[in-house]
Amino acid sequence: MREDPQPFLLECITFRMRGHEEASGTKYVPKELMEEWAKKDPIENFEKWLLKEGILTEDFVKALKDRYKKDIQKAVDVMFSEPEPVPDTEEELQDVYAPPRPETEVLPSAKRRTALH
Repeated sequence: MREDPQPFLLECITFRMRGHEEASGTKYVPKELMEEWAKKDPIENFEKWLLKEGILTEDFVKALKDRYKKDIQKAVDVMFSEPEPVPDTEEELQDVYAPPRPETEVLPSAKRRTALH
């Protein structure tokens, strides 16, 4: 691409290992299919490779995961400590629709032609 940059299509074939959201689950997906794609998990496979190559240690991975879990829990705690939002339909609708345009004068066709030239 650096020598001959041009448009191209990159197809990344992957598989969603969870439901569309946490409540929907994946019970409708055959167990064998989930197991097949679990073996292809790029994050888990990369972690295993980094460990095998000695780039990471088990202790480092555990410490990193523990730190991220704590960071996530801290953010969740902050979120739950916030007051419940108070809906304001009038304000929210202002963010949905563009403001109305000022009325424009429609010129008769003869005036329109002269206005365009």
